[in-house]
Amino acid sequence: MASLKDLRDRISSVQSTKKITSAMKLVAGARLKRAQIAVTSSRPYVAKMQGLINNITSSVKNIENLPKIVKGSESNKIHLIVLITSDRGLCGSFNTAMAKLATKKINELLNSNKIVKILCIGKKGYNQLKR
Repeated sequence: MASLKDLRDRISSVQSTKKITSAMKLVAGARLKRAQIAVTSSRPYVAKMQGLINNITSSVKNIENLPKIVKGSESNKIHLIVLITSDRGLCGSFNTAMAKLATKKINELLNSNKIVKILCIGKKGYNQLKR
């Protein structure tokens, strides 16, 4: 059976662990709040980007009317891939999906003897393609 001193030490240890856990909970709550604020502040940017993409895609009625630099031709040997990903975490599946899609397209172009140039916007996509 444990002595009185052993029981006091055990109680003290549990109380100290409780304090540490509660401090960690406060820090996690503050980080979560900061992340939520960042998400809500990015919503106007997302809406503007969506509007821009919708504007570009809705204005394309006939591919033949597009400028040659946009529509390209079969004889073009150089292709530009623009990969847009995030700089930070919390959207890992998006970054991974974009990198996989870009890698697939790059491999298709390279297999058809095309020259591929890559422009990465965002650190996560750059890091994944660098590997």
